[in-house]
Amino acid sequence: MKQKGRSTVFSLLHIFRQKAELQDSKPKKNDVRQMFQRIEEFALKNFSLDDFQSSQLSKFCSSLESSLPKLERCFHEITTKYNFDTVQRYKEKRKYPTSNCLYIWREAFQFELSAALDDHKVDPDFIHFIYGNDVYNPLPDLGHHELEKFIFDVYYTWIAYAYYTTKSYSNGIPMGITVNGDISSYYFNDCSYQALSMYHNRIDTNKRLGSPYARHLGIEEILVRTHIVQKRFSEIELSCQKDKEEQILIWRKNSHSAERYNIHSGKLVGNMEISFEETGRKVQDQDTCVSHLARTFETLANQGWIFNLLKSRRR
Repeated sequence: MKQKGRSTVFSLLHIFRQKAELQDSKPKKNDVRQMFQRIEEFALKNFSLDDFQSSQLSKFCSSLESSLPKLERCFHEITTKYNFDTVQRYKEKRKYPTSNCLYIWREAFQFELSAALDDHKVDPDFIHFIYGNDVYNPLPDLGHHELEKFIFDVYYTWIAYAYYTTKSYSNGIPMGITVNGDISSYYFNDCSYQALSMYHNRIDTNKRLGSPYARHLGIEEILVRTHIVQKRFSEIELSCQKDKEEQILIWRKNSHSAERYNIHSGKLVGNMEISFEETGRKVQDQDTCVSHLARTFETLANQGWIFNLLKSRRR
């Protein structure tokens, strides 16, 4: 009984602490609106959209903005139940090792969300914690393949942003999103897709895992990491600013360094090389290049550089 009492007290303290942190980290409503407006502006700048496609994107972003408080509340409830200190009690016995990863499930071409631990069944407490009417589905009759992919990048960015504003990384376990239980996933911890994420297939269940970032990323920065820093590119430009200094990094295919230019003078200020240690698996040239780029992004973010979505691009 005493042990149960201590556990109850710990759980209550955990809830109160997370609620306080949630209040401290909540962005202002006008700031969130401006963030989504800039995301729409980025899409209009980088994709050829007709009036219908532009309208669909706008309705989608507006629904994400409106549903953000609900998503944050759900993350608070989910991470109160699932964290490093509690996860073992919910894991079912397997003949093979499983990770501590908590997956948010969605179905193909849908936006409802549920939660499940690793390869377990969906938790009945969190079936469709985000419903279909919480997020506007812009996909029917959209007729724009690149925009469809971008919409899901924005969707994952929205979820990752709630993960950061609620400080869900402090629960000590990896969290990601998967489609129909397929473990080809996107991870909120480092805002990265599957094998390029440091949290993919992590079986070291005795170690607390958080985030590689020393600060909270803004929603536009998460979209830079999610949409631009990916596979399949010939050239990437990342714009970032720190204090009064602004620079652009140009990263070309199969290069292991980035050219750094001062935006105001246009002068080359040097190359940035980031060492990359392979994790034992075979990595193709393009994967290695993107991994270098991801480490560059993390290094600069942790040095206080703020990434500018509207001035960044991928070709």
